[in-house]
Amino acid sequence: KEGFWYHHAEPSYVMLVYWIPDTENTLPVNATRRVGVGAFVMNDKREVLAVQEKSGKFRGSGVWKFPTGVVEPGEDISAGAVREVKEETGINTEFIEVLAFRQSHKSFFNKSDLFFVCML
Repeated sequence: KEGFWYHHAEPSYVMLVYWIPDTENTLPVNATRRVGVGAFVMNDKREVLAVQEKSGKFRGSGVWKFPTGVVEPGEDISAGAVREVKEETGINTEFIEVLAFRQSHKSFFNKSDLFFVCML
């Protein structure tokens, strides 16, 4: 009624906006991406670390994969990869480089998804 429109919501608030200037609305959209990481870890014997999921779509399927997870808000991609390996395996690692990345759209919650494979 007053011209405000819904922008987005987070657990602690709802954001309504109203564009005052007589120009094109340039307000940025709310978060539109999720950032995930996968960790490629190789030891001195050239053995590669693989895990099986304790939860998720591959749980109980017998699939082996790299440790993966979602980067937390404010967390660097490198730190997220190191943290995921520690959480999933208890192994301490060090970030070396990003090996590859991919982008997909209309993924988790219909948002774009960025995924980085990091060598640790």
